[in-house]
Amino acid sequence: MGQEVQKDEGIWISEDVFSLACGALPLVSIDFVIVSKVEPTAKVLVGRRRNSPAKDFLFTPGGRIRKGEPVLQAMCRIFRNELGFNELLLENKLFLGIWDHFYTDSAFSETISTHYVNLAYRIDIDGADPAILPSDQHSEWFFVGLDDKELMSQIHPYARTYVELALSGVPDIQV
Repeated sequence: MGQEVQKDEGIWISEDVFSLACGALPLVSIDFVIVSKVEPTAKVLVGRRRNSPAKDFLFTPGGRIRKGEPVLQAMCRIFRNELGFNELLLENKLFLGIWDHFYTDSAFSETISTHYVNLAYRIDIDGADPAILPSDQHSEWFFVGLDDKELMSQIHPYARTYVELALSGVPDIQV
């Protein structure tokens, strides 16, 4: 078995250990529902996922919390690394709730299922250029509104729920 490695941002475990954990335990993650109000109507940032689960679907940005990493520290790391955004934007976050996401595959195998327990947060921003966002986790980025039928149809059902909630104007807490 691989060994744990302590890093500044929580514990990294080897791929073989993480694969076993993925198949046996729920993973805790954070999803960001980034709302831009620069457009005439509010829109949510989604990216086309490069990795399984939910590969090739549009999804909200986010990532898992590492062992030993406090939630706020994980939020800052994910926000900075996945989006390149300044963590100060997190000051006005709105907690949208806790969501279960169940997948039949994982980052390691089509036969190892994944269960994420997601902490979803809405973050309002003054805009961003999707063309300059990092592309290691997502191949392309879009701001999508409820009237964008083509893009809405490409959003994974789990993320579509976030988009609809964020753009409906109704603050709801899902537990």
